[in-house]
Amino acid sequence: MNLLTITKKKKLLYNIISIFKMKIKNYIFIIFLLLSACFSTTPTLTSSTGNVADIYNPGSTTIHPKYEIYHENDSVSLLYIYLYTPELGFINFGNSKKQQAKIKISYKIMESFQNSYLIDTATKMINIKRDKNKLSFVTYIRLKPNKLDNYVLQIFIKDMNKERSNLEFIYVDKKDENSPQNYLITYPNDFNPIFNDYINSKEKYLIKYNKTIDSLYITKYNLDTNLSPPPFSTRAYKPVFEKDTLFKIKFSDNSNFDYSKQGIYFIQTDKTQKKGKAIINFGDEYPLIQSSTKMFEPLKYLTTSEEFAEMQKQPNKKIVVDNFWLSTTDNLNLAKEMIRIYYSRVFYSNLLFSSYQEGWKSDRGMAYIIFGPPQYLYIGDNYEKWVYQDNKADYFRLVFRKKEHQFSENNYVLERDQKFKKYWTEAVEYWREGKIY
Repeated sequence: MNLLTITKKKKLLYNIISIFKMKIKNYIFIIFLLLSACFSTTPTLTSSTGNVADIYNPGSTTIHPKYEIYHENDSVSLLYIYLYTPELGFINFGNSKKQQAKIKISYKIMESFQNSYLIDTATKMINIKRDKNKLSFVTYIRLKPNKLDNYVLQIFIKDMNKERSNLEFIYVDKKDENSPQNYLITYPNDFNPIFNDYINSKEKYLIKYNKTIDSLYITKYNLDTNLSPPPFSTRAYKPVFEKDTLFKIKFSDNSNFDYSKQGIYFIQTDKTQKKGKAIINFGDEYPLIQSSTKMFEPLKYLTTSEEFAEMQKQPNKKIVVDNFWLSTTDNLNLAKEMIRIYYSRVFYSNLLFSSYQEGWKSDRGMAYIIFGPPQYLYIGDNYEKWVYQDNKADYFRLVFRKKEHQFSENNYVLERDQKFKKYWTEAVEYWREGKIY
């Protein structure tokens, strides 16, 4: 290999890794930059009773709001909404010199996915003035009281200036007084929700609870670092959580705690109960993939156990990552494109599928990275069906069952089967041959 080729490869890797070394606060904008070329850009969204694959396709829209439910008391529930303002369309209205974004927020309350009869619906229009010093806008809606203890909330947000929209579904649990939705984790400077169940050591957080109590119990558990087995594996996998420390803190309206160490922090008002609120420190770069070590780990999906073990012995993971991707193709530009798409899927899996483990390590994250977003997505009360179809009319379906877990409301387990070996092998071979599956 000549010196020029070596220099090109080094430059390639430097440029690739630098893509991911960005601040977490900008990650919503990064979604669009990284993925806009990877997915369909159609804004069409369908109802809850049909194909809703666009909710896992970030290229289907240019707006990516986030949501948080908090039951303020037994009768009032608040839907908090986060909007990343650089994604919004700002124009001048009338004689005003200040530009504004016009956003339509609609929600529907359904008893369940199986029974999609509308219990209630409401719409709210908001105008947001452009402020170059602010990258986000947070608002909330008081959900109308209803007699249901549990229901599905369908939220539709439309940017009226850009004619772009976003659809999302949230399960609402008002029945269990230990439900995570009875807690709200906020930033101390503005008291806005964090909108994620993952945190980092550089921030401070406040804990809010909707009932009068004296104390909170916070149990720290070590992270489960295992990876999901392939979809054809029959090996039963059960996560193991080692209890680290138990803390008891006096509760007040501004209760705070030190979450600087990596791990799962499980917050409860009664430690004899199973449920509570879990917030997780996966590390300060999460959900981004910034370091060469973090870029190395997802290669396990594309390698054999022997290959990965051998690669793991190499001290310089930057070179390992570089050599792996360049071994798939002699075309440097294609190698760069493959890396961009592969690690964009890893990143987006962290945003969508985080639970008690990093999103890319989950069953849905595994499928999302290797196969891509599903072409057809059907959601039920306790399952998701992902359908993939190729140009030859051959298709396969993955079914993920929602499993109750004390640390997460976002835990879905794949129904594994030997028949998936064919599709998994084909997809991995595509990646290994320099093709994007």
